[in-house]
Amino acid sequence: MSLFKVRDWWSTKVGVEEEFDQGCLCVANIINGEQHDQIITGSFQGMLRIYNPQPTKTNHGWSGFSPQHLLLETPFQLPILQISAGQFVSGTDKLYLAILHPQKLSVYGVTAVTGHVEQGNHYQLYHMYEHNLQRSVYNFCYGPFGNVYGKDFICVQSLDGTVSVFEQESYAFTRFLPAAFIPGPMKYVPSTDSLVTVSSSRLVECYKYQVLAVATDSKTKEESQNIKQGKRVTPHWVYGIEENALDITTITYCAQETLCFILVLGERNIYLLTENGCLHFMKKLEYDVSCFCSYVSNSVKFLVATHAASLLVYQDVELLWAAKMDHTPVHICTGTFQGIKGLVVSLTENGYLQVSYLGSDPDLFTPPMVDSRDVRYDDIDKEISSLNKKIRQLSHKADILIPHPKESEELTVTADLLPELQTRVIGSYSDYETEHEVSCVSLKIVFKCKTVLENVNCQICVGNHITAEKPEFHLSKLEPNRPHETIMCVYPSSLDLPTSLAVQVCTSYLRPSSGSSRRVVTDLRLPLRLVVKPAVPMKNANYKITIDSNKASLNLNKIFPDLTDPSGSGSNSVVGCEYLNGTIVTILASKSDRYRIQCDKFEAMYILCEELVRRLKKNFEHDRNSDFKLGFSSHLPLPEYFELINIHLEHRQEVERCKEELATKAAQFRAIQRRLLIKYKDKSPLHLVGLDILLEETYHQILLLSEMIEGNQRELELASDHLSCGTSLLNLLIRLWYPGHMTDQEFAVLNTVLSPIINNNSHQGWEENVDAAITHMLRTVLAKNTKDTTINPPPFSLPTDSSKVCKHITTFCDKLGKGVKLVPAASDQKQLAAFPSSPSPKELGAEDSDSLLAQMDHMTLDEDQ
Repeated sequence: MSLFKVRDWWSTKVGVEEEFDQGCLCVANIINGEQHDQIITGSFQGMLRIYNPQPTKTNHGWSGFSPQHLLLETPFQLPILQISAGQFVSGTDKLYLAILHPQKLSVYGVTAVTGHVEQGNHYQLYHMYEHNLQRSVYNFCYGPFGNVYGKDFICVQSLDGTVSVFEQESYAFTRFLPAAFIPGPMKYVPSTDSLVTVSSSRLVECYKYQVLAVATDSKTKEESQNIKQGKRVTPHWVYGIEENALDITTITYCAQETLCFILVLGERNIYLLTENGCLHFMKKLEYDVSCFCSYVSNSVKFLVATHAASLLVYQDVELLWAAKMDHTPVHICTGTFQGIKGLVVSLTENGYLQVSYLGSDPDLFTPPMVDSRDVRYDDIDKEISSLNKKIRQLSHKADILIPHPKESEELTVTADLLPELQTRVIGSYSDYETEHEVSCVSLKIVFKCKTVLENVNCQICVGNHITAEKPEFHLSKLEPNRPHETIMCVYPSSLDLPTSLAVQVCTSYLRPSSGSSRRVVTDLRLPLRLVVKPAVPMKNANYKITIDSNKASLNLNKIFPDLTDPSGSGSNSVVGCEYLNGTIVTILASKSDRYRIQCDKFEAMYILCEELVRRLKKNFEHDRNSDFKLGFSSHLPLPEYFELINIHLEHRQEVERCKEELATKAAQFRAIQRRLLIKYKDKSPLHLVGLDILLEETYHQILLLSEMIEGNQRELELASDHLSCGTSLLNLLIRLWYPGHMTDQEFAVLNTVLSPIINNNSHQGWEENVDAAITHMLRTVLAKNTKDTTINPPPFSLPTDSSKVCKHITTFCDKLGKGVKLVPAASDQKQLAAFPSSPSPKELGAEDSDSLLAQMDHMTLDEDQ
């Protein structure tokens, strides 16, 4: 236990799932008959509570919360924004409670009712008066305005910067502070009879109460609260702090009550101002502040709480004490309880209330003596050897960090797609202005556990333009023998091309035995009919891909039963399908052993090409003796792929160009505003010389550029999706085209180097990352001589054109075409399930290739063919 730690004197949890903020805590003798203070809390849920902490000293410390310590608990129908105690009722010097609601200020008193049974006294809250407000309020301050001692008046600040003063039961006036667009903290300074606040211009402003009182334009309360302008109020003094203010407090010396200081808490500094607005000192902070408070002393002393859960005590700019807290408070103050002065009361945003003190009580725990033993180095070496052997054995297991659902010890996650497809209507998206009906599939997830699990998080990961109804949800508790079942809908969210049909169900939880984090991953694949529908095949297309096999061509109606014409009038060697955006893809099977996928868009062939390869492999999986292989004997479609890269890079450059032009126009707009402000401030302003016209024209250009950036951003996202599909298609063709045998490990490296994940970051875009990755591979794994290792990586900046990255991709593919492995042989000891390899382009004769292409070109769409 650390010696420099806040000592818990009394603590409790206020409410359940309630929220608190600065102003929701007050410490005062609200009972008016006790010799010590009470703690009053108010939450945004409208619950008011009064505590009277009375712990007792024990051998193990101080006793904690007891139900008898809660004196009063009252619900309100409105949120409680701020509470304070003061002399708010005329004709008495007792303390009353002022409660601020969003549009109402109420004053209550607390009285004790003597009990006649063993339970003792109980307390009641009685209503004194209230003021209904026309505007939504932010905060309030109180004090003897006008130096009327013995009475406390209230000044309420609204969200629009107006202040309304209430002289106890009577309404006084409402004033409009200049340039108060956003309300800030506000405090009353008794020595100068003034109000101090921080405006939205980051200026500490002081207004004399007499100046506010005489600047009036209305006679009644209703007129004053409904008007939208008034006489200009001039501040007494102004001091700029150049940062947002979090809180304001005042410090009055005990020895000299007429001397008062103003303490302003900023985001990075603390300012101490005199009552005349002069800077006494400024303390620069090296941490994030959550709240602070001052306490009465013969010098300037204040407490500061940080977001690092630390409590700091300052005297002027000197740090006197630093102690660690168990939480981060949003409000702190000091009070007197059971004759102990200076106890620190803190409240967190989730309702943890604590009364603590800054002591240095020693820890009385003494660790037991450890039995000494002789060190045997031979036994230690044997133990280390056995542990290293276990570590090496466990390091080869692929599921050590991500266990398979069937191998998970505590949790089993089963995810299935229901076979029936339904329809769903999606709204407008991008350039589509009408609603469309799309197919949707139900995803059923079942959770089964062997022990009680808490805080289970599940996330559904799908491709672009596909949405899950509940992409992420939380299970607070899972019990054994009580499976939890969740059914959600998965559907296309737009009419654009999807990038993938893969679905991952990632479930994370904490192991109850060790507390370590575990993750269960379940992989699924969406049905093809979710994104396409049967269509009439096309005879001609701009892009064509031919896939070879060593087996006779299969019946396409058997491979794609979901795309077959229900009437059965279609051909067995051709299948057509249409995406939601109208793009048609055609699949043809030759009479020998080849398949062709053709479409007018290169990127649209990826989903169908991947689905064809997957279904062909699945068709021959049942035959263990089958040597089924697929290959790609044509040239890689690099020109078509480079066209997608050029389009993507052009959209990136256009977005950056528009942003630079927008920055230039914004700077011009600010310069014109400065010139106009100078002319307006002149006592005898001259003609504006067309500055107003130039300002309006620049404003319209800024709006036009903003719309252009939004449109280019949408086009960039669409080009990124097309490039992602094109990259995935090229990687699949490289695997089929690769001479020999490309393992899953090598294919994973290929997807990492030529990544289908598109990053539209302006600092590190996809072109820069891919260029750097390919350059690294050419210098290391794919290098054959010392000349290849001298290739320098390019800088990470937006390229002017795509020539360099296209050149490196071409070199990279040429290396792979020669059979160079992506993974060194030393690290490729354990191979996973191998993807079928294809014959090298050199092994396929030119005559065979020409005859096949001629045969495919003469294929017709008639049923006889």
